Amino acid sequence: MKDEEKTKEQLIEELAALRQNLSQLEQLASLQQQAEEALRHQQERERRQQKEQALNRVIQSIRNSLDLETIFSTAVYEITQLVPADRVEIVQYLPERQLWLNVADYHQIPDLPSALGLEIPDVDNEIAARLKRLEVVEIEDASACSDEINRNFAQTYQGAWLLVPVHFGSTLWGSLSLIRNNYSFSWQQEEVELTCAVADQLAIAIQQSTLLLQVQSELA
Repeated sequence: MKDEEKTKEQLIEELAALRQNLSQLEQLASLQQQAEEALRHQQERERRQQKEQALNRVIQSIRNSLDLETIFSTAVYEITQLVPADRVEIVQYLPERQLWLNVADYHQIPDLPSALGLEIPDVDNEIAARLKRLEVVEIEDASACSDEINRNFAQTYQGAWLLVPVHFGSTLWGSLSLIRNNYSFSWQQEEVELTCAVADQLAIAIQQSTLLLQVQSELA
């Protein structure tokens, strides 16, 4: 009888020990989870800081000149330091001519055809219509464009397109466009936000340069 009672006591003790060990393991797991979460937050903060610093460098580079050609060439190059893209273009909207004119083109792959000087029809152009409503246009696969104008362009400029309006208030000047070649791609929210931030600074630089030219013209 005593042996049976002793066995029961041992089982109770062992069960209590197991419960204690399980509790300790759960505590350790919780601590590990907290540590991993803290590390993720720290890495995210560092990544954001790096992006902010890079964006500030791009903004400063754009603002360093009042010459339009320099502003354009700086912007199309510098944005590739922020957002991965095979091609970056700046296109000016010319409503009196009913077209969009490519005024700056930067492509990281030398074999890509240049788009500088390319004229894009405005009429019956769905992407142009959206830009004129100051919408950001994200296209995962340009070959799927529904209008004939952009389907034709997609044969030469294949891949994913991101087009951001460049505007002063409600007045549209043109667009800043990014292309990833030859494959479909879903643009990330952070990439869109960074491109919009650069487009806003580009608009300010264009406006300042235009005002300077007007003043110089009046004083001449």
